[in-house]
Amino acid sequence: MLSSLTVIASGSVLGAKVVGVNLRELDERLFLAIHEAWLEHQVLVFPDQCLLDEDLIAFSRRFGPLDHAPVQENGQRFVKGHPEIYVVSNVIENGVAIGSLGYVAGFKVKHDGTYNSGGYVRADATPTDDPRTAPGAFHPLVGIHPQSGRRFLYLGRRRNAYIEGLPLDQSEALLNEIWSYATADSLTWYHHWSVGDLVIWDNRCTMHRRNAFDSKSRRVMHRTQIKGR
Repeated sequence: MLSSLTVIASGSVLGAKVVGVNLRELDERLFLAIHEAWLEHQVLVFPDQCLLDEDLIAFSRRFGPLDHAPVQENGQRFVKGHPEIYVVSNVIENGVAIGSLGYVAGFKVKHDGTYNSGGYVRADATPTDDPRTAPGAFHPLVGIHPQSGRRFLYLGRRRNAYIEGLPLDQSEALLNEIWSYATADSLTWYHHWSVGDLVIWDNRCTMHRRNAFDSKSRRVMHRTQIKGR
């Protein structure tokens, strides 16, 4: 029933916990409520979920078509039979890793195309230390969310970002200033993982990072990525 779903805001500028729902058994009304909460809070946590890879893919596809996972540093591309799944893990089996570990409207920023979303060099790409010459597409630095209508920064904290038309030192200074605001504690929310957690974030208007894994703690996470324009 729709009334069983409860959204508990984190109390920070973003993030909420969603309880009272089994993601393997979603009707359209429940999904619409989840989608609305996602647009409002940008990051959602669903605790105590027990999902097979097929379930994760099915839930993810309700938001849109999925990308295939990039090649990982161990040479694997995806979970066998599920190219949509990307594995993030600190687990070693038989000696082999099982996964991978201000207002500036009008400006465009280059997103370096040398590396894939796993942080590894793409086939036939040549790394460079000069963001002006690095391959990549320019996108508006400030965008408008196609569903919520809110403005967002289209800017990840990746290497070789570059603001079009600026001298390199000015581009670096402006990007560093923007990143200092975008990652300030007052605009940041932290999640401490528990077994069974499913987390979804809106990549169009949030950035994410993880802290280092505790080598004494076994961790395996399966991830999907929804395509967007």
